[in-house]
Amino acid sequence: MPELPDLEHIKEVLKQRLEEEKVEKVEILRPLILRCLQGELISVSEGVPLQSVQRRGKFLLLSFKSGTLVFHLMLPGRFQLA
Repeated sequence: MPELPDLEHIKEVLKQRLEEEKVEKVEILRPLILRCLQGELISVSEGVPLQSVQRRGKFLLLSFKSGTLVFHLMLPGRFQLA
């Protein structure tokens, strides 16, 4: 599990590279780690610009106009930026 300095670094990288960018496609490789319906995750993020990236404790928050996705990296373990 990433430590807080690692999360801050991940947050800053995502913020610099993705804020205001539109999410073109969401691909869920391991649906077992989701704590929501796949359709909800896709409808919140796909085709919508990312408004902000924040960290609260050990959670990363990706905010979109249609909602916020909350990630705890102990579960997914990593992000793949493509």
